[in-house]
Amino acid sequence: MKPSNATIGIENLWSQYDGEPILCGLSLTLEPGGLYGLVGENGSGKTTFGRVLQGLLRPNKGTIWGLGRSPRKKLHGSVNRQVQGVPQHPKTFPGLSVGDYYRLVSGKVPKDKETHTPLSSLSMSGLNLLGIRAAIHAGPKLLFLDETTAPMGPEEVKLHYATVRNFTDQGGIALVVSHRLQELIDFSDGIFVIRHGSLAGFFPPGSNAVNISHSMFGKSNSDAVLSPRAVKNRIHQEPILRVSNLSLGTKKVSFDLFPGEIHCILGMKEQGLELLEDSLAGLDTNGRDHIHPPLWKKNSGFSYVPRDRYGRGLFPGLSVRENFQVHGTPKNPPSLPSHWLHQPIQNLSGGMAQRLILDREIPRAEHGLLVCEPGIGLDQTHRAYLHQALIDLRNEGKGVLVLTSDPDEALSLGDRISVVHDNEIVAQSQPFEGSREFLSDLMVGLSNTLSSSETGT
Repeated sequence: MKPSNATIGIENLWSQYDGEPILCGLSLTLEPGGLYGLVGENGSGKTTFGRVLQGLLRPNKGTIWGLGRSPRKKLHGSVNRQVQGVPQHPKTFPGLSVGDYYRLVSGKVPKDKETHTPLSSLSMSGLNLLGIRAAIHAGPKLLFLDETTAPMGPEEVKLHYATVRNFTDQGGIALVVSHRLQELIDFSDGIFVIRHGSLAGFFPPGSNAVNISHSMFGKSNSDAVLSPRAVKNRIHQEPILRVSNLSLGTKKVSFDLFPGEIHCILGMKEQGLELLEDSLAGLDTNGRDHIHPPLWKKNSGFSYVPRDRYGRGLFPGLSVRENFQVHGTPKNPPSLPSHWLHQPIQNLSGGMAQRLILDREIPRAEHGLLVCEPGIGLDQTHRAYLHQALIDLRNEGKGVLVLTSDPDEALSLGDRISVVHDNEIVAQSQPFEGSREFLSDLMVGLSNTLSSSETGT
């Protein structure tokens, strides 16, 4: 179905979550026939923006024109059919066929497609391509694609963009979220950069990837090189954690953790960080033979602070005190005021929830701690508390493995920094001496070598 030709405008869009601003006056214009890239660091507001466009979330303020009704006048949860979103991991259900999937997404099944193929026989790349084709079949004005090329190889990426370009050539508009900058430079009509919930810039075709990267992460206030902490000589030490040839998608990673160090693994969650957390936490059982000791076992000597605090770290049906005592400790959390103890856990802010999990898990870290995206969503006070707690643990001779998408956090905490991109570690240093901009470039695949001038070796 051919989409109608109309410009889409976003003006002064604001959205908050739990009192914290996510979108902060975002404004941009999307022209018919445009295939645009959308980039920004994790937490910049890309996903929230996509939910607002699809009618899944009402903004607090702002106007979207060219998509029919104002999003603020719609009932909560009312989906805008003029926008079709395709996530990185499309949802499937056992027993569904390709035809069933088309019917669920678009309400109709194409006559010229093989529709009896079971979804279970498709690869992740094939499922993403199906999601895009089914979304286009629904006849939207706008496609919002969220990291849909993440599992794809080079030939599949070409097919992906050929499919999307065919849609835009008929007057549709596509907005593609990706952390593969070169891919967007090669295939898009321009790239929007979101930073801290607002538009940081628009880069036309042929723009320099390094400039886009620096716009995403922001330039540091100083050109000074950040120096790492002193790291103990490891010649006679054995690592307390070894990860050898662990599969992340089609790639493999290897690294270790020593006592008395903070090893930060830095990257975008869609580029391997999320898969790595699932494997280390034992949620992806395929890689268990490659992780020693198995961190998910009670006798491993490791404790775990997950990225998803409420989904993995806390129990929604229990009080604050009950959540702290799930491992059997009779004490109360030392960093939370007593009047919070009997409150439902969902009443805690993100910062207070993180404090509770740290108070519970750090005393259990006999050998080490796995902590994922520790500072995400925290204000300066809670972030300072968190970082000091991790440094204190390191100073006690424990090992701390930090998975983070924040280069500032890695630089302020890490005795060692490894960078993961496209499901593989593209750089490791021990210790790291380099600029924030250089780390940001590594995160988006602009370099794959730590030179001697960057590492200080």
